[in-house]
Amino acid sequence: MNEPRTIGIGLAIDDASDDQTAMAAYDWKCWTLLRQGQLAQARELAARWADESEPRISRATPEQLSAWGRFLILVSTAAARDNRPGEAADSLKFARIAATATGRDFIPRSNPWQVFGPMTVTMVHAENAMIQDRPDLVLKLGGQLTKGGYPVPRNWNRHRLDMANAYVAIRQHGEAVRILQQVKRAAPEWLAQQRYAKDIVTQMIGRRRTLTTDMRELADFMQLAL
Repeated sequence: MNEPRTIGIGLAIDDASDDQTAMAAYDWKCWTLLRQGQLAQARELAARWADESEPRISRATPEQLSAWGRFLILVSTAAARDNRPGEAADSLKFARIAATATGRDFIPRSNPWQVFGPMTVTMVHAENAMIQDRPDLVLKLGGQLTKGGYPVPRNWNRHRLDMANAYVAIRQHGEAVRILQQVKRAAPEWLAQQRYAKDIVTQMIGRRRTLTTDMRELADFMQLAL
C-alpha cells in the first residue's frame, strides 16, 4: 500500500534541484517511516538530517529554520513513540528554539504540505504527552493555544483530538464531547475518516452506563455500534 508513495518520495529526492527541496523530500521519507511503524529508522534518518540542516540561527532564513525544526519534530515524535522520553524532550527543546526564531507558524515554500512554528511545536509536545499518558500536560499545553491565525486546519483539528482524548482519560466526558462536536462542525468529512476519533468515542461510550444525546449522535456519525 505504501510502495507508490515510497517510490514517489525516492524520485523526489533524486530530482531535487536544491537543498531545501531535498530536505522536504526527506521530511516526507521520515514521515512515511513513522506511518509504517519503523520508529528507529525514522528517528535515525531525521536525526541525521537535523544535524545536516542545522543553521546558524542568527543568520538563518525562516525556510532554513523550518527544515531544521521539522526534522527535530520528527526525531521527537519517533522517540516518544519508541519510549525514549529524554530524546523526545531534548529534540523538541531545539525545535522550539527554531520555532521561536521564526516568530510565527507558516507553510514553508519548499514543503507546502507541512507547517512549522511555535504553535506547531506546542501541538507536538501535547501529542507526545498523550502518548506518554500525561493528559494533565496535554490540557495544560492545549490551554495555551487558540486557533486564530493557524494556517493548516487539519493540524489544528488533530490537536483537538488530543484534547478530547485527554478529557476522556480524566473522565470529563462532557468536555470531550464538546470538542468533538466542534471538530465535527468544522471538518465533518475529515473527522469521519479519523481512526483516532473513533477510538476516542469508543473508549468514551464504553465507560458510560447511559449515553447523552450528543454521545449517541457522535457514535452514529462515526458509524459505531451501540
